[in-house]
Amino acid sequence: MLEYLVGGALINLFTKLLGGYANLEFVRLEELLMDLTGGVTECISLQTIHSAPPMKHVEFYEKLELALKEGTFVIFCTE
Repeated sequence: MLEYLVGGALINLFTKLLGGYANLEFVRLEELLMDLTGGVTECISLQTIHSAPPMKHVEFYEKLELALKEGTFVIFCTE
């Protein structure tokens, strides 16, 4: 339940900062997260991973597992 409240509060915050809901469609999720956290964002296309050789699949999932163990904030979304 808390995640829904926090998500809604963040949307309201950025809506006010950007001047309205209509302006949200022009902002990318990674830009909002960078502004919110001060962290670095990186977008990785799973389509690229899917079409890569099998060894690249293993490398990707090993890096993802390590990042999660280190407490990295990971979001999966669609375009």
